[in-house]
Amino acid sequence: MTRRLHPLSGRDFEFVVHRRNWGEDRVYCRDQDGELFSLPAALTDAAPADPFVVVAAGRCPFTADGLLAVADLIGVPLVLVPLGRDQPDNAARVVHAGAGIRLQKNASVSVLRAAVGRVIDDPSYRAAAGVMAARLGAERDENRVVDELERVAAGGHATGGSSTRP
Repeated sequence: MTRRLHPLSGRDFEFVVHRRNWGEDRVYCRDQDGELFSLPAALTDAAPADPFVVVAAGRCPFTADGLLAVADLIGVPLVLVPLGRDQPDNAARVVHAGAGIRLQKNASVSVLRAAVGRVIDDPSYRAAAGVMAARLGAERDENRVVDELERVAAGGHATGGSSTRP
């Protein structure tokens, strides 16, 4: 068991076989009482290593927020599958702006394929993404609050004036 938070983590089991059953890679083991059970192979060290994980060695050159920011700034419509934290809120903003489609995390490949086709084929998504990109660009260029906070943090006084950002 390679998942530390899984209830079976840290326990030893007798390995029986690794095979594909009903379209899923499974690992069959015997517990302390000799009972046969199976787990998804991805939860064990019997599955081949994910090449991305091996190459990244735990590092990732971007975050989901960073990727969304880039997509927003260049005006690309999005298909979003939020998993947690602030992702559902960000997805709701994109959908509300008309710049993308939100899917459930258990969406099938056919649903995902249809959503991608829809944002590509329907020009309203790209137009809305362009509007969103323009607004985000304007906010970045006129970020007075950050300028004021930086000025105060540096020992100055808030001026309430316009931004000095380039």
